[in-house]
Parts: sequence; C-alpha cells; structure tokens
Amino acid sequence: MVSDMLDLEEDIFELDVEEKVALYAHYILKSMIATPNWLDHSIRVFRNINSCVMVMIETEANHNSPIFANNFIEALFFYGAYFDCLEDYMRHDDQHRMNTESISLERKPRT
Repeated sequence: MVSDMLDLEEDIFELDVEEKVALYAHYILKSMIATPNWLDHSIRVFRNINSCVMVMIETEANHNSPIFANNFIEALFFYGAYFDCLEDYMRHDDQHRMNTESISLERKPRT
C-alpha cells in the first residue's frame, strides 16, 4: 500500500519481463474523482505496467438528484451496502479497513 497515490510507481510491483498482470480496482477509482491528479497518475502507472486485463468494481448510485430525500436514500443504500461489506470481511481494528474507511469518507465532488 502507498499512503499517497502519487507515490505509486511501476517499480513497486517488482514484475518480471514475461509476467502477465491483471489489475483489480475495487471501489478505488470513484474516490479519486475529487483528486484528478491521483486518477491521472494511477491510470498512467496502470498503462505502463502493460496489464492484460483490468477489473473495475464501482457501484452505480445517483447522489446528485435535486430532491434531498432522493439523495439521502441513494446515499444511505450505497454506504450501507459498502460498510456492510467491510463489516463482513474485516475486523474493526484492521489497518486496511481503517484506510479503506478513511478513503471512502474523503471529500467528494459536489455539483
């Protein structure tokens, strides 16, 4: 893990020349929308390691409705499912869980 996505570099992966790479991005790209330099840098690193396939998992949710109640309900279901998943697979004191939660609760772009 890196503390800042701008610290992500190709040499961290220690890949062999003949090695095949698959990237798995689980809910991470959405959190980078608020910091476009992170997203651009990460995509550049992903391209440079010549991955064969990339799997992205992002949840579709509309948090931009002009009606507050609709926004609230969408956000409630989205974050409820997200944190239920963390609850099922990680202990409360797990450092990876704490990092994931802090990334999930970062400031998001607003319209």
